[in-house]
Amino acid sequence: MAFVAFLRVLQITDELKIHFHADALEQVRLIRDKRTGQSRQFAFAKFATLRDSKSFIEQYYPTIQFRGSYGPSQAGEENARVRVAYSREKEDRDRPGKGEGDWMCEVCGLANYQQRTLCFRCHAPRMRPSATGIVGVATQANVSAFSGVTTTGDSDVSPDNQASQFLLFRNLEPGVTEELLAKAVTKLYRVKGSTTPPETQANKKPKMMSTSTDANLGAKEGSLMRVFLVRDRQTNESWRYGFAEFGSVDDAQAAMAKYNSSEKFTISSKPVLASYIHAGVFVPVLQAPSKEFEKFTFSPLSNPAMKLMYWDEGGFASEMTMARDASADARSKENPNAKLAAAAASEGLVDAAKAGASKKRKAEKEDTAATKKIIAPHLKFWSNQHAELHGLPANSAAESEDSSAKEAQQNDADAPPTQTFADPVRNTSA
Repeated sequence: MAFVAFLRVLQITDELKIHFHADALEQVRLIRDKRTGQSRQFAFAKFATLRDSKSFIEQYYPTIQFRGSYGPSQAGEENARVRVAYSREKEDRDRPGKGEGDWMCEVCGLANYQQRTLCFRCHAPRMRPSATGIVGVATQANVSAFSGVTTTGDSDVSPDNQASQFLLFRNLEPGVTEELLAKAVTKLYRVKGSTTPPETQANKKPKMMSTSTDANLGAKEGSLMRVFLVRDRQTNESWRYGFAEFGSVDDAQAAMAKYNSSEKFTISSKPVLASYIHAGVFVPVLQAPSKEFEKFTFSPLSNPAMKLMYWDEGGFASEMTMARDASADARSKENPNAKLAAAAASEGLVDAAKAGASKKRKAEKEDTAATKKIIAPHLKFWSNQHAELHGLPANSAAESEDSSAKEAQQNDADAPPTQTFADPVRNTSA
């Protein structure tokens, strides 16, 4: 893969020098995906001087026709349209080597960020001085015995930042347990607003809630379903990263939005990194697991019959399910119309007293209907005839008409008006 990428860089360099007369071109750097090695469809070209790069841009901006192959052009061969522009320089504070804890690779001399245990360019392990000499940080029991990958969780990050129900938390302290991880993730819940006393709520004018504060960010309370801490299968020690599963992708995105808005997110007083995971982190178990192997698996919430496990068989995802609050479940089963009515009353859109009276009348009507035997209108005549033949007491026609009139009047009181205030015929004195 590296040899193919090297040939591709040579092709780009030769074509720029031969067909576009870029004689001052010094280096071409093709950007590839770290996991797959595939090209990400863009590259950087470095010229000898700023004057040379400016001359190239003035001559060929905004696009060039790129062939990407050797030899003379073939009949029917289509060229690729490639956009050219100046690259944006990173600010000094964003460059590796400028932050506290950043390190220099002992092999190639590249500056790397603190969270990397392998060099970004040559993949050499991070080295540090010790009493016995220079040792590699990546060799100190943080390499998987199964896959040989460093147990930092970096390989589980979604490369395209695709949202998912799972969030990955890296750079944890060794003493962080499943309980501590779950407690820390709940800090990404949306902050509850302060409640106002009922007597002052009625006199308060409804205000538009601001969307620029962090109080509006975060996942819904109780949306965290479970957490997973990755542990070693042999020693049961933590690999210092874990996952949080939310009830939906929207909840995970809301939690991620709050994480991104905060300057620092800490677990056990240490800053940690949060990101989405890719689809290959948890893989299905195709065969029925044995009793010893079953503790390394877990089931999706939507399919208890299915078994999943962590992709690296050197470790396993230690599961902890969050306790569900009974009151939260009851709130989730409430009538949505009742929730809307309560929200409208709290915002001052309707009179709270009238809304309560209407709700009380509706409840009394439902209770009366539940204790009363309901007879369809087209069967009421035959019911009265049956009562007359067998000498049973029957409701008189007057009582039936009175009850029907009262019920119709009560329904009309609860129903919305049929005329608007713009109707000149409507009696507005009331």
